[in-house]
Amino acid sequence: MTVKKELHSLVDELGDEGAMEALVLLRRLARGNRALRRAAKAPLGERMGARAVSGRAFFSELPRDLPTLAAEQGVQPVANFESLLGDFWPEDETADQFIAAVREWSREGGHA
Repeated sequence: MTVKKELHSLVDELGDEGAMEALVLLRRLARGNRALRRAAKAPLGERMGARAVSGRAFFSELPRDLPTLAAEQGVQPVANFESLLGDFWPEDETADQFIAAVREWSREGGHA
């Protein structure tokens, strides 16, 4: 059995929701392969992007502990856990509806 025939038989076994998930994954895989081929042709400097810090500077710095890093970055402890909770989703909708919406946004090219 060829690989494509095996893929077809597996898709035939899936329900509608499973087939949709498989389609999304395959589209991502196909897009990723095209992006990888384009990126492989680019010079190394372009592929790596800009450096935040040079390699020499990174390795010459002494390690800092977490409280020091937090102080440098202005990070404060969370005083109220409730402040971390979002209110962007209607309470009367289920988790399954939320997951379906996130998947749909991903298919549409959104940032979910």
